[in-house]
Amino acid sequence: PDRKVRDQVRISGGYPYKAASKVTVTIDGNSFDLFTQDQDAWAHDAQEDQRLVAAMKAGIKMTAKGLSSRGTTTWDDFSLSGFTAAYNAISKACG
Repeated sequence: PDRKVRDQVRISGGYPYKAASKVTVTIDGNSFDLFTQDQDAWAHDAQEDQRLVAAMKAGIKMTAKGLSSRGTTTWDDFSLSGFTAAYNAISKACG
């Protein structure tokens, strides 16, 4: 909040991703490639963050596919039901 950063998307795998790998996020057929650092995946720039947030607001389901440092391919599925309401509440609270 101090830096006034908004709409920054981060996926946390809960395990370290393979170095220099990517996480592919798919939202209702639209795909986004995120770069990885340790156990987190990030959009490449603010414009991609904005596209991700817009897709999350309009979407129903999000899947994140990544590669662990052990070489295991993983998939995590997320329901986006309620995302817009939560986003709006966070935006209001953070000003």
